[in-house]
Amino acid sequence: MHKLMVMTRAYQMASGQDERNARIDAKNEYQWRFDRRRLDAEEIRDAMLAVSGNLDRSMGGPHPFPPETTFKYTQHVQFFATYETRQRGVYLMQQRQRKHPWLEAFDGADPNASSPVRTSGQTSIQALAMMNSAFLDEQSDALAVRVGLAYTTEVDRIGYAFRLAYGRAPAPEEIRESVKYLAAARAALKESALPADRQPRAALASLMHVLLSSDEFVFVD
Repeated sequence: MHKLMVMTRAYQMASGQDERNARIDAKNEYQWRFDRRRLDAEEIRDAMLAVSGNLDRSMGGPHPFPPETTFKYTQHVQFFATYETRQRGVYLMQQRQRKHPWLEAFDGADPNASSPVRTSGQTSIQALAMMNSAFLDEQSDALAVRVGLAYTTEVDRIGYAFRLAYGRAPAPEEIRESVKYLAAARAALKESALPADRQPRAALASLMHVLLSSDEFVFVD
C-alpha cells in the first residue's frame, strides 16, 4: 500500500505554482500540486543529525533513569529530566509533566493525548530556538567539520554543504553570498577572544548554522 501511494503522480508532485491551475482550483482540492509542509519537530531534529553526520541509527535502548532506591519525588518535587541522545526522535524520552524542549518549540505531539494530526504553526519561539539552540550549534559545528574535511576550497565546501542540506547545488549568486558571508565572519571573529587557529572552523560553522535554520531546510517542497 505504501509503495502504491508513493508511486502515484499526486504524491510525486512539487509545490510549484501554476497560474492556470490556480485559477481553476485555488485551494488545491484536486491535488494539482503538493501542499508545502513544514517538517515535524522530530523530523527537523533527525534531519539535522543526519546532515551533520551525527545520527545514531541504532535501535533505542533503556533511558538512564536513576536507581529506584534514590527516588525522593513527591507531588511538589516531581521528576524532570531530558536525556540527550543522537538516536532518532522516536526514541526520545517523553514525559507527561513536561515536553522535550526541542519538540515543544516545534509543536511536538502531546504525550497525554492521541495526535492523529500535527499542528505546524510558525512562532517567534521557533526562530529563537534556531538562533540560540545549543543542539543546533553542535550540529552546525559537526557539519562544518564534515564539509571542511571533504574539500579544501571554499567553493567546493559550500557546494557540498548545499547538497547535504538541500539536496541541490547552490546557484552562482548563493555561492557569491556564501563566500562574502565567510569573509565577514572571519573578519568579525578576529575581534573576538577565540584562538586564531579555531576561527576558520567557527566561521564555517556559522554559515552551516544559516543553512540548517533556513526555511528551505525545514520545509518540504
